[in-house]
Amino acid sequence: MGWIKDHIEDLTEFVDTARTVAEKASAKAWSRVLLMAITGILVMGSYLFYLSSLIGDYGKNTDSYLTEYNVLQKESRTQRALDYINVCIDAIKGTDINKDYYCQNAVSLYKDAYDGLPNKDAEENVNRSAYGAMKVEMATKLRTIAHERLDKKSPKMDDKLTFMISLWGVALACLAGILAMALTVFITHRMSKTSQP
Repeated sequence: MGWIKDHIEDLTEFVDTARTVAEKASAKAWSRVLLMAITGILVMGSYLFYLSSLIGDYGKNTDSYLTEYNVLQKESRTQRALDYINVCIDAIKGTDINKDYYCQNAVSLYKDAYDGLPNKDAEENVNRSAYGAMKVEMATKLRTIAHERLDKKSPKMDDKLTFMISLWGVALACLAGILAMALTVFITHRMSKTSQP
């Protein structure tokens, strides 16, 4: 109950200050126009500041999402290489007529997993057709990717941000600015008439 009283006191103090400023501004036409402009700037500036803050938060969420998405893609490619290496190893042990096909795909995917990354062991594994070692390398890479993963979700616009950047949100902010400016002009104009002899 005390916070309501505090808010009422704050509102009363704000109204008294606004009344004092309006009375002083009502003395001359140029000061009324200046007060109207300042009111409009404050209303629209507050809107733009809050909107910028929400867009900044959305940008951070998008960056986190893209980072996670890239990690998942890398993990998927690595897992595919590992799956082909396992199929190749199984085909070599058995009598599968497609073992050359499986092993070629395994080597190709294994090379792609290390494309652009210097890895002497990877080149040696390919040269020796060491599919067991390739399997170990891919499993290690998957564990590394799992450690990189962040627990993030797809970014979604906050309901407030969605409304504020919508046509209605912008229109309401502009309308609030115009109404505040018009109210300022009206009040200061009336005050100027009552203060004149």
